[in-house]
Amino acid sequence: SGDVAPRLRCVDCGREIIRQDEERRWARCRFCGKPVCFDCIRYIGTSVRGPFTDYVEALRTCSGCYVSRG
Repeated sequence: SGDVAPRLRCVDCGREIIRQDEERRWARCRFCGKPVCFDCIRYIGTSVRGPFTDYVEALRTCSGCYVSRG
């Protein structure tokens, strides 16, 4: 049993998360790449110019990278 993978934990709440559940129960912060569970994840909206129309893209972030509007 030398196949011990390091445990992943949510960077915000410390909850242990399962690597296979990425994009189902947790995701990586778009800016720092740290794992964040969907209970703690925050979103930043950014305008993107498309070929026919502009739209808002939601970027997943941790609380450390999140910038509040104001």
